[in-house]
Amino acid sequence: MLSNPEKKDLINQDNLPPNERAKINYRVAQKVKTKLLELKDIDEALCLLPDKNAKKVLNDDVVNAIFTLAEDMIRILGYGPLKIDYTDDAGLVYVTRTEPAKSNDKKKMSFVVTAELANYMDVSRKSLIDDHIAVLNHLMSQNLGLYLSDAPKNIASESISGNIDPVRVNERLAMWGRPRVRTFGGRTIIFPTIPKNLLKKK
Repeated sequence: MLSNPEKKDLINQDNLPPNERAKINYRVAQKVKTKLLELKDIDEALCLLPDKNAKKVLNDDVVNAIFTLAEDMIRILGYGPLKIDYTDDAGLVYVTRTEPAKSNDKKKMSFVVTAELANYMDVSRKSLIDDHIAVLNHLMSQNLGLYLSDAPKNIASESISGNIDPVRVNERLAMWGRPRVRTFGGRTIIFPTIPKNLLKKK
């Protein structure tokens, strides 16, 4: 995706003139944006391809790269743990984030923890992470992933709407195709992520 000169400029961008640094960062960001738009298509294609064909283009290095990509995006977007403050009758929800502290000393790394009122996206993100963890646990469980004791608890279903609209949270999760892990009569099922209209095609 990136040319060797672009990689070199990114690595050494602190030494570039401000206008050159701005140009390289914008150009690379646009390339990343274009590639990210293809991820959903790749997911749909892998769900529709027979496993024997999909296996020929996949390997463990790709899995590791996708995991690392997800971890980086979660950090960059500022996903954070939630805390409910029960000292208020409304049961307000807060999100905490750990960020690098501003410092001119690049050799010394320090962090600051901030807390602020959460919004429906913070709760949606927490539910997204919980469901993803549940999918991984399901796939890697010792009993071949057939059963789990409980489906992941959806914080959006709790009565914590002091500053959160549960309807908007559930709408966001539905848009993401979540939760994928659901329990019926003690059996846990992972739902596909591809749109229902594609599943109906013959």
